Amino acid sequence: MNRKMIIAAIGVLALAFTGAATFLAWRAGIIKFGHSPTATSTVSGPEQDDQSPPRDGMTSVRKLFRYQDQVAKGDVTAIRSQNEMIDTIADEFRTFKRKDWAEPRNVQAMMAYVLSGGKTEVVEKFLSLQLASQEQEQLAKGVLSFALRRPKTAIKQIGDLETRALERPLVSVVSLALASLHASENSERSIALFDDARLHAPSTAVEESALRREVPLLLKAQEIERADALIARYIRVFGQSPFSSRFYADLATAFAALEETKAATAMSAIDGALSDEPEGSKTGFFLGVSRAALIAGKIQLAKTAADIVAKGSPEGTASTEKARLYAAAAVAATESADSVLPELEDVEDASLDDEEKSLRAAAEMIARSVVEAGSVKAGTASRGDMSAGPVTAVSSAGISAVVQKADNALKEADRLISSVKE
Repeated sequence: MNRKMIIAAIGVLALAFTGAATFLAWRAGIIKFGHSPTATSTVSGPEQDDQSPPRDGMTSVRKLFRYQDQVAKGDVTAIRSQNEMIDTIADEFRTFKRKDWAEPRNVQAMMAYVLSGGKTEVVEKFLSLQLASQEQEQLAKGVLSFALRRPKTAIKQIGDLETRALERPLVSVVSLALASLHASENSERSIALFDDARLHAPSTAVEESALRREVPLLLKAQEIERADALIARYIRVFGQSPFSSRFYADLATAFAALEETKAATAMSAIDGALSDEPEGSKTGFFLGVSRAALIAGKIQLAKTAADIVAKGSPEGTASTEKARLYAAAAVAATESADSVLPELEDVEDASLDDEEKSLRAAAEMIARSVVEAGSVKAGTASRGDMSAGPVTAVSSAGISAVVQKADNALKEADRLISSVKE
């Protein structure tokens, strides 16, 4: 055998050995070409000898939920703990191994975490491991799309999912996510999903979020009695939530879209439903609606809500002073402009925040402009007389003079009002 033949033989043997080793490594899951049926169930290296049970991701996620529930009920000190917990859980999931993800509870906990404001990297890592069943993969991709604010993609991936087939804790958070996705195009399904979310997670951050989103849909659908009942529920349980002011602003817009009489009736019904509640627990709602309505130019709604507070709160309290301001500001551009100037000037500064002081300045400017334009005669109405009937607009005979003489003042007033934060 000559030298060339010997070298060739050695080469063939080497290739054969390498091929066999590669095949065995692939079968063992060390090397992956595409997706092997055994790759998801076989581990290598240190994991191969690890006989410890799977780690528990649910405990940490439930702790996060508790912090979020505390925030929803007004404990702002829990916000920092909530944010720290989000980071802690991300670090924890980052170290999970294949055997940990093989536990379905951990997969559920991870998805619930992401849907609750958690970091998307954990679901991205889970998907990259190719460990998920077909159902898990579809839901995980939908969760990721939702978290990344890709609603159209999320709707395609999980829009027709039957949430009641899911296990806790996914039912409530997935229902909440799906309801939000359907809100703009299918309000009926959205309302049903918000109901599911609330009923599966009462007195939690999930219910707080569901109530804030469901009530405006009910009002738009003219389901006023249901909306009133849920508003009363929100005020009782979540009246101190840091999100309540935004909710009340949304409600002001929804109520303003109703026919005037229906809006007033709804306000009275809510007031009646909360008759056993302490005055302080509901004044925030009525003041919030009044303030938001005033800024939006919904004068009658602003006055109705403010009057409820003024009649129910003890005289001289901060709530009463705010109510006096909102009620007076609501009629500053009407025939009663002269009567509200003393009322506006008499409101105690100590009861107002900076935005409310700006609002009062704007209202005073408007009222003086109306009076000076000659549409009403100053001093003809008694001080504070704002409940003698419905608010009426400036008479048509005085409109031209008001517009011409008070134009600059009204523009400045509008700028000031627009600067008031919701």
